[in-house]
Amino acid sequence: MLMLKVVLSVSLWEVIYFTFYRIQATDGTFIISARKFFMLLFVPIVLLFIRSQLLRYSMLLSFVGKEGNNMIFYVITMIPWILLINKRKYKTILLIIVTILCVISLKRSALIGVLLVDSFYLYIEFIKHSSNKARAIVLFVILIGAFSFSTNLANNFSDNMAISRMNSIKEDEGSGRIDHWKDTWNLVQSESSLEKNLLGHGYCGVEVALNEPNHSAHNDFLEVLYDYGWIALILYVFIHLLIIKRLKSLVGYNKRYLLPYISSYIVFIVLSMVSHLVIYPTYFIFLTSFWGAIEGACVKASRS
Repeated sequence: MLMLKVVLSVSLWEVIYFTFYRIQATDGTFIISARKFFMLLFVPIVLLFIRSQLLRYSMLLSFVGKEGNNMIFYVITMIPWILLINKRKYKTILLIIVTILCVISLKRSALIGVLLVDSFYLYIEFIKHSSNKARAIVLFVILIGAFSFSTNLANNFSDNMAISRMNSIKEDEGSGRIDHWKDTWNLVQSESSLEKNLLGHGYCGVEVALNEPNHSAHNDFLEVLYDYGWIALILYVFIHLLIIKRLKSLVGYNKRYLLPYISSYIVFIVLSMVSHLVIYPTYFIFLTSFWGAIEGACVKASRS
């Protein structure tokens, strides 16, 4: 059972990527069906998140009640699929909902990611490619209102925990992330084996080395380096470079996919820097399925 978990954790996101790529490259309309599927999936995920958050609000005296809700990552990694929706008003409404959920989740990494996406969305959809700049002002006011509303809502339910978590970033150093990074880097530096340096220590190596359950580096670059070695880190950096290369090609090639692709990389880089994506084959597949579908669409278009 443990071996199956490890195999899935290491390979599932790649399998999902190539599956979506292959189907889309063969059937040019697949991405539309995939978008509809993810929008249907979005509803139960939001409901489960709200249920989970209400339970956490009821546990404020416990440690878990004071931490951010990781279920928000299932919501935020769906943003690229949301932005594939054709009608602007629908994707705007859904993006506002995601913003509100990120605020009440008390998860600062998710909030940073969604606010960056909001900024690009506002600029590209309502300023750069719109002759009616008044719409941009209206949306900006709505976003500010949604942010204020959700912050007040979270504070009322959490005994002002939302504000205190934002104010405590300097004191708690991102919920101890700097300590996580230092611990992981110390593990890397203390390794004398050439084989371990090149090939790593295996899945969840940081957790095993520190003997702390559910502990990660909280940075995918460091996690990949220690778990899978310098060779894997180079490949991981190469993935980032390939995504950036595809992003640049979409600027003049297919502007319909540009904003969703920008949002996918924003979410990817933010969560990779301060959280974890690669080692958990759950919400990460929402991003890899999107990248696979977009790559398949580009390949399909180049053949026709």
